[in-house]
Amino acid sequence: MVRIRPETGFALIDARSYEGIRGAYLKVLRLHKAARRVRVCSGLSLLFESRQTVQGHIQEVLRAEGGGPERAQRLVEEYRALVPESDELCVTAFVDGEDNALGRQLAHVLAFEPGCLFLEGPARCSAQPIGKPELGAVHYLRFRPVPPEAEVVVLELMGERWRVPLPPAVRKR
Repeated sequence: MVRIRPETGFALIDARSYEGIRGAYLKVLRLHKAARRVRVCSGLSLLFESRQTVQGHIQEVLRAEGGGPERAQRLVEEYRALVPESDELCVTAFVDGEDNALGRQLAHVLAFEPGCLFLEGPARCSAQPIGKPELGAVHYLRFRPVPPEAEVVVLELMGERWRVPLPPAVRKR
């Protein structure tokens, strides 16, 4: 059974039904995520979140960990901050290679100096942490407000500058 919660807009699928459609669901979700992912440098990739990416994550956590409606509601509340509002972009930043110098530096600056990552166009919009900053391989960040002309993601770190275009799927807000 699909339960659409009006207060969240998430359409969560019960465990038995989800198992029956999971293969097709994940195939569509992988394509959606691929259109929203960029590699900024050898140690950092970004996934620009959407309601669909967050819902897919919640659905997979429920599958792996189980739980009923109360657990589903707690997960929705926990991950709701990753669903971007109309004037923002939310990203999950994945640091690769925390065991090398670049990875350690990225983990540190994304946690404590996220402004080194920004959107660029005629105006600049720096990343801000979502939640409490912590060292680690995964960081949740928000760009707000996003200038409509933003076209490029920029990372400035250790005297270097990496620039990558915003994915077209993200620019079509």
